[in-house]
Amino acid sequence: MLMLGKTKGFLPLVSTTMTKPATGQGFDRRAIPAAASESVWHAKDGHEIRHIDWPAPPANVPYRGSMLFMAGRGDAYEKYIESFEHWRLRGWQVSAADWRGQGGSGRLGLDDSTGHIDDFALWITDLADFWRKWAEGREGPLALMGHSMGGLLIMETLRQIALSGDRALLDRLSATTLISPDIDMDLFRAQAHALGHLPQPFTVAIAQNDRLLRLSSGLSGGAARLGSVEDLDQLEGLGVFVVDMTGIADTGSNHFLPGTSASAIALIKGLRDADALAPQSLSVGPVSIKLGG
Repeated sequence: MLMLGKTKGFLPLVSTTMTKPATGQGFDRRAIPAAASESVWHAKDGHEIRHIDWPAPPANVPYRGSMLFMAGRGDAYEKYIESFEHWRLRGWQVSAADWRGQGGSGRLGLDDSTGHIDDFALWITDLADFWRKWAEGREGPLALMGHSMGGLLIMETLRQIALSGDRALLDRLSATTLISPDIDMDLFRAQAHALGHLPQPFTVAIAQNDRLLRLSSGLSGGAARLGSVEDLDQLEGLGVFVVDMTGIADTGSNHFLPGTSASAIALIKGLRDADALAPQSLSVGPVSIKLGG
């Protein structure tokens, strides 16, 4: 597990290798636990957004804070329940929500299998409003984590909140992690500059051999994606902590290596915290780590 920042709490990268729950009972990775709470939040226009609050961390584990996770485009949060349990056992109170129009948050197209949105701004408004409601009354560090286009949604939401002048909401954010973010590099730099400074710690897990991001880049005219960026100098001065997993062999898409690759999981678990990385960069086998500058 990778831990970040001693002053603002720890934010682990994903792992789907489960440890034995503190209760001593086995974890069913195909079912949502009975102790989890699923409910519906109504957006301003009345649209129903499904969300889940995972069971509370074990009483014998130090509490680390609350985490809101946003899945990738077209995904439902059930895909990530092993990761939710992993984080719970390490002290996190985990929540997640399905985007409007996917998972359990209804459909906006003409049939159940077609994804559609009239305006990306609808998703931004949904997340900003849901995050405000979710953050109310919560104590301790608050963290955001997004996978793939969930990272894009998080960054656009942060940018719009910054442009609205709501710094109080941004200041409540203790850590942000983007896993394989499907974000155009030029757009990411614009988002970062709009924020003034990225909320710290800010971590990005990348793989230059991410096959899905390669496809995304091709569909957008060859524009580089943050989740597969080759020239890390493009991130200089932004305060980004990069975990580069390009060297890990995988026969799949390489789009979720921190959660699907046994080698990645083992290496991540071997890292203790960012403060232990005295140099600006470090190589651990096929994984390279670069501190934000």
